[in-house]
Amino acid sequence: MSLPVKALNFSAALLLLLIVLLTVQSEPQQHRHPIRHARIIGPARHGWMVQHASIRPKGPVLAHCYSCANHELRIYWYHLQTWYNAPRNFTDRCITMNRRDCQKIALEPCQSQCVTLRQQKTVGGHSIGHHIIRGCLSSLFRWNIMEKSEIASALSKPRDVCYNVRLSQLLPTHGTSLRDMSDSKVNMCVCHGDRCNGASATIAKASILFLPATVYVISASLR
Repeated sequence: MSLPVKALNFSAALLLLLIVLLTVQSEPQQHRHPIRHARIIGPARHGWMVQHASIRPKGPVLAHCYSCANHELRIYWYHLQTWYNAPRNFTDRCITMNRRDCQKIALEPCQSQCVTLRQQKTVGGHSIGHHIIRGCLSSLFRWNIMEKSEIASALSKPRDVCYNVRLSQLLPTHGTSLRDMSDSKVNMCVCHGDRCNGASATIAKASILFLPATVYVISASLR
C-alpha cells in the first residue's frame, strides 16, 4: 500500500515542478534593457556607497568604467532613478577626478562605451558648478537610449566623442511628462577603453544634460 502512495506523491511533485517552470518561462520581459536595482547603504571613507543587485545579460566585457556621481545628486536620486541606475559612489571626487581621486572611485564592468554626463548648475542666472555622472553607457540608463536615432548615429562611430544634447534627447520617447519641461543643455562624452571616462580633458569637450526640471526647482529652493 505504501509504494503506490509514494509513487503518487512523486508524480504530484513532478507535476507541481513542471507548472512552476512553465509559469516562470511564460512571464513577459518587462525591461528591454538590464536594470540594476540599488540601495544607498551609508557613508564610506571616500563618499557614499551604493549596494547593487545586478541583472545583466551575459556578454563580453569591453571596458571597466568609473561609476560615480557628485555627492549632491544623492539627495535628488529619488527623482532621477526613473531614468538612471544608481552609480556605485556618490562623492565629489567624481567632479575633480585627478589621479588620486580616481583611485577612490569604484569601477564597473561594461559591455559598451564608458560615458560621462555633465550639467551646469545655475541659481539666479549664475553658474555655481556642475552636476556630473560617470558610468557605463549600456547600464547607466534604465531604458534603451539607442532607440533614439540621433543618439544611436553618434554612438555608432568608433571614436571618442563629446557633444551637446538636450534633456528631451536623453529621455524615453514615451512614458514621461518632463520631455517638454526643459530644453537645457547637457554635455555627453562617450569613450572607448578601460577607465577612459575619468579623464578631465575628455569631459571639457562636451556639455551634458541629465537633470529633470523638477530637480532644478528643488536644488534652487535648498540654497
